[in-house]
Amino acid sequence: MKKTKLTRSLTAAAAVAALSTGCGADADPEVPAGNPDEPLYVVSTGVISGDEFLGYLATTRSLEAGSTYDLDHAAELDTGSFVFGRPGSSSVYVASLGAPTIVRWDVRGEGDFVQQETLSFANLGIQGAFLAASAPIFSKQKSYFVDDEQDRVIVWNPERMELIGTIELGDEAEGSLLPIPDGTIVVRGNCLVVTVGWRDVDDTTVYADRVRTITIDTRTDEVVDKTDDFRATHAVASGSTSDGTTYFSPYSLYAAYGEGGDGHGAPSVALELAPSGTTFDADYALDLSALVGGRHAGDLVFLDDETALVRAWHPELVDPVDATNWRDVVRGQAGFMWWRWHVGDAEAVEIENQEPGTLGSAIFKVDGRTYSIRYAESQAATALVEITPDGEFVPALEGPGLIVGSGVLRVR
Repeated sequence: MKKTKLTRSLTAAAAVAALSTGCGADADPEVPAGNPDEPLYVVSTGVISGDEFLGYLATTRSLEAGSTYDLDHAAELDTGSFVFGRPGSSSVYVASLGAPTIVRWDVRGEGDFVQQETLSFANLGIQGAFLAASAPIFSKQKSYFVDDEQDRVIVWNPERMELIGTIELGDEAEGSLLPIPDGTIVVRGNCLVVTVGWRDVDDTTVYADRVRTITIDTRTDEVVDKTDDFRATHAVASGSTSDGTTYFSPYSLYAAYGEGGDGHGAPSVALELAPSGTTFDADYALDLSALVGGRHAGDLVFLDDETALVRAWHPELVDPVDATNWRDVVRGQAGFMWWRWHVGDAEAVEIENQEPGTLGSAIFKVDGRTYSIRYAESQAATALVEITPDGEFVPALEGPGLIVGSGVLRVR
């Protein structure tokens, strides 16, 4: 795998929305999390070797400060992969970044990996199946993931490891603007919600004037509603609260494309999907830019029901931009900072004692805690840092290689 492809893949969000009520009966309930006194986590990581990225599955007993993982007894993968599964299940699914496959692995005993079936989507023309990790497993017999290149949703059976079919979303290109469904899927009972935006085929910093929510009925696997919202042009499920409300915001990188001037980048706005809703609340639109001193911002992540993070672009931290360099500056220089927002306040507060970041936010949750991924400059190691509701950065798990996506999953 080329390093450039790896870099693009590592910046993708892998937000997994929780089950909630509405739109018919609920899907299969989540499996209990297991014995909390004997936790076991699976880590998906990888090592760069020349032009190749060698993937591994490792285990660890803890994510606390001082804990580590190693590759001595890790399972080797053909390439970097996202890992996902049903909470508490001893089976994990590995969705490849560089191949159209999902592989099921069983985790046994003290952390031994046993490879099981492989499901290939090569006949569907899919290059990589990693977006399967951006959707919760809907049930033992059926799950879904977005094919963002072909504007459709793939339906598969996690228990039998079989392809069920596809759901065409039917979004039309508008001149040079192509429909790009986001990889995250939100479950609302027996319905799924997918968001779609439009992006210019030649300039990926230019978007259409709206975002669309699409509702799929899982009982028929058919699209039952499409609703356009003109308050945003890119929206990904980035955070949720305990009642099941899901918040959508742009990636902070996409918002920062606004440095290119009018017509570039996504508006710094967050929208809300109610616990029983399948379209955005018409009465809720949060101006993220206003919270962070007028900066371009995105990646709204809730730490708890009263506290959230916002990731903002700080032009004062990077080279001055002009018509010739702004893309390179935004994509390549460390100009992103986290701000802490108490829900309802007019302004957020920049978190102290943090280092500026680049590209994707690499934020995920495990056991109700929020973690940030930090790669060593040498790209030889990864460290997790917990971000607490108080705005503290607390050291956590460390280990070799580059953790892929939100590649830490609790299996016990």
